[in-house]
Order: sequence, then C-alpha cells, then structure tokens
Amino acid sequence: MIMTEDSSNMHIRAVVSRGEKSYQSSIRVVPVAHDYGDGYYKYSCPICGHFGLRLQLTNGEERCPCCGVNLYWDKPQSNGV
Repeated sequence: MIMTEDSSNMHIRAVVSRGEKSYQSSIRVVPVAHDYGDGYYKYSCPICGHFGLRLQLTNGEERCPCCGVNLYWDKPQSNGV
C-alpha cells in the first residue's frame, strides 16, 4: 500500500500490482468513503477530488467514470483519512 501526501494535505492510498514487465504492472487507488451516519456511505475518487470534482461512485466500480483511474475497493479510506 502506498500513501502520498502533497502540499494541500490530501492523502491518496494506492495498491501497486507489479508485473514481470513494466507494462504488466498496475496501480489502483482506494476510493474515499464519506460517512453520513447509520452505516450510510457515499464514495468518491481521490484523484478527481484533488481537482475539486466530487462525483459519486457506485460501490464496486472498476474505474472512475470521470478520470478512468483503476479503483481498489477492499478497504475504502474514510473522509478524515
């Protein structure tokens, strides 16, 4: 698991799957979970969120429909990180 932080204190968690060749490797980012209480969550892409877009994702989507980044749904990060 990789975690990056930039000057705006935004965290992006990602999972790297290394392949034998570089073109076989992939990076998947962990969606951000926004908790609305009583077990109700909405999810968003951390890459799009960095650019001010907060589009809602459907749990289990393979890719973000806006930026196309691969998503990793094992443990979505909370809004507070």
